[in-house]
Formats: sequence, C-alpha cells, structure tokens
Amino acid sequence: MRTSPVVLAGSFGRRAGQSLVREAIGRLTPWEPLERCEDGYSIILGVPWILRHILDVNLRAIARCDLGRLTDIHIVFDRGEKPGMADFASMVAAEWPGLPLRFSWYAQPVGRLCEAVNVSTFYNGLNILTALSQCRTRAAVLHDFDLYPLHEDYFDALAGMVLDRGMRFAGIERTRYDGLRDEDDIYGTWGLAMDAAWLRNERRPVDILHRQSRLPDGRLIRLDPFSWLQLSEPRRAAVDGLTPDDVCHVKNLCSTYLRLNGGKKVGVAWRLHYLAYLEDVSLGSTDRMEELTASMDSAHDRSLTINGQVIDFSNVHWTCANVLRRELFKLDEFLCGEVRGVVRDFVASSARFFGGAETVRAEHQTILVPA
Repeated sequence: MRTSPVVLAGSFGRRAGQSLVREAIGRLTPWEPLERCEDGYSIILGVPWILRHILDVNLRAIARCDLGRLTDIHIVFDRGEKPGMADFASMVAAEWPGLPLRFSWYAQPVGRLCEAVNVSTFYNGLNILTALSQCRTRAAVLHDFDLYPLHEDYFDALAGMVLDRGMRFAGIERTRYDGLRDEDDIYGTWGLAMDAAWLRNERRPVDILHRQSRLPDGRLIRLDPFSWLQLSEPRRAAVDGLTPDDVCHVKNLCSTYLRLNGGKKVGVAWRLHYLAYLEDVSLGSTDRMEELTASMDSAHDRSLTINGQVIDFSNVHWTCANVLRRELFKLDEFLCGEVRGVVRDFVASSARFFGGAETVRAEHQTILVPA
C-alpha cells in the first residue's frame, strides 16, 4: 500500500519533511513550455481565502493604474475549490468588468497536501505556480495581496523591465529575509517582475519554491520563492523610476487577521488599524474606523475590544502612528482622490492612543512627537 504525500510530510523532521513537500508540490503543479507569448504582461495576485472580503481594495488600486499593456490578472485563491468559491469569483468579475480577471484555485491533490502541511511559504509558492502554469505573456508581475500601488505607472514600469529591457527579474525593493543583505541584490516577491517564458521554458516548477541554500560567502540562508534563481541570474535590476515609497505594503496583515479570528494573541496589534480601513473601503463604509476611533478616544488604558477579543496595544510604539498616517493618507488620496476627514480623525486618535503623542500641525503636514 502506497503512503500518501500528506502522511509522509507529517512523519519526517521539519527540514526533511518540507523538502519532500516542496518536491511533491513541484511535481503536482507542472507547466507546459510557453512557446508563443501573447503581447503585454500579466499580474499574479494570490488571495487568502479567509481575507477575500477585502480583495476589492486591491482591485481598486490596480484599476487606478495605467493598464494599457495588461493582458491578464490571475487571481489565485489559496485553497482547493470550496463551496461558494466559483460564485464569489463570478460576483467579483461582474463588479469589475473592465479588468481582465482570470480566477483559479488549487487542484485538489496538491491543495490537500498544502493545507495538511499548513506552512505559509507553501501557500505563497503554490499561488505562483498555479498562475504561472496558466500565464500567456512573457512578462508577469507578482503582486502581493497586502500591497497597494500608489503610482499609476507601477505595473507598467515593472513589466517594462522585462518587456523593454530584457531583464529576467526586476523589483521595487531588495529583501533582507533571514539575513540577506542589500549587497546580495535579491528582490522581494511582494513586487517582482519576471520573465515567465524563460521560467516556463528553461526552469522547473520546483526551482522557484523556497529552500535553504548556502551563499558564496558561506552563509546558510532560507530563501523565499525566486531568491534561489536570482542568485544565479545576472539579468536582474531595480525597476526604473519607482521606490518602496510608491506602495503601501501592510506586512503581517494576513497573519494578524488569522490570529484575531482564531482568538489567539495578536502580535503586531496596530495592523488591526489597517484592517479597519481596508474593510471600510471594501464595503464603502466608514463604520469600522468611526467605531475604533470612538473606542480609542474613550479608552482608559492601552487595550481595546475588537471582534469580542481584548487586544493589548501596550507594546505599540507611538511612532507607529507616523507610519499609519503616511501610508493611509497616501492610499486614501490614491483610492478616493483626497484624504477624507474620517481618515484624518482615525489617524489622530491612533496617535494619541499609541502612547499619548500630541499633534503638532505644520503648514502642510502633521508631525507626531512624544508627549
């Protein structure tokens, strides 16, 4: 009797088990050579199924960009097919008829394996493999679910590095994951353009997945998807004309939401303020921000009750309000055409709540200083 990959993954040590799972995922998600490419580029957007209710915000940001050369947006739900998944995809497509949306989810065998192992890097890698196997263009832009472009040329500039300059990889920011340094020149997957034809024609699916590898100087590093390939590919560069300031990247959004929903202690608690904003934008409401603003203004300590759970904010440094202000103001202006009053009130209350900061108003900006 043959042992299933799921049982094998659970019976080995963590490192050996994950290596076996990586190989299994690569074999279970094959791709065909991309011999005839369509014009333009594709966007790859992996969507956490549990956070699908804020997908609308990311699509709003995409829709405000210059999409003249865009061919497809591959939306991959990070699960095997579930009841209601096809209906949800149809509803989103109907709401965004002007966007070339192509929906997919995991094939059942590899989806069951990924869910059984339940490691975030495998979900990320399988999202990419699923989309790349369907990609029809030479250039593809890997776009994080919790990243929101703030520049109209964002996607065209990234894709142009492949289409116009012949790069294999191009990114907006170098990654420092697990000890990588800027001089290693490895670009993060949260905003990464890649040559999909080269990948499909010359590399194996397993080659893109995360792994542990030793760098030329002897460092043993855990590498994100595509990092291993970038190490041996000189045709990579920073994208022309863009910087990390041209995006709002809400790191830890998914993990924070999962912990909140699971009743677990929330580590990066101030990410919940981003979530309130994103849920309001998605619903066309201001209820969550107004409710949270009122709770912060009436709080007697550094805790708030959110979704029936008491969340401790005592470890949140007051300077987090600076980051919240900078990113939400830019995002609200990009999405809504202005910084709305409810967002200004929300950020001002957050500044006071995150440690008694007082607000000093300059002519064109607000500077937060410790009380």
